[in-house]
Amino acid sequence: RYRCVATNAHGNASATGNFTGAAVRVRILPAPEVREGGSATLTCAVAGGAEEVLSYSWYRNGVWLRSGPSPALALPRLSASDAGSYHCSIRTPARNRSAAPAPLSVLCECPGWGGLRGVQGR
Repeated sequence: RYRCVATNAHGNASATGNFTGAAVRVRILPAPEVREGGSATLTCAVAGGAEEVLSYSWYRNGVWLRSGPSPALALPRLSASDAGSYHCSIRTPARNRSAAPAPLSVLCECPGWGGLRGVQGR
């Protein structure tokens, strides 16, 4: 709980309020590198999540994908086009906050390369 007090020639004023420094981040399971054809689940995690989250929005490479009540984004049967930088934002009664981007790389079997090759998230 914080209290702010201001005094000037016109008088005094004060205000109090609670501050929560809950961070938002993207978790990628099973890992940030997934084989082509595999699946991944991205979760928008709120640290110290005592706030009511009204909605979650998901973005890939800065482009909106979808919004809704679920913190999870399921990506079944991944292909190279799913690789990219993902971030989420949350809306609470008090404010909106966004997570830092998290890269998802899709590893593909590439003929002639002799193994796996990654398509990197930006």
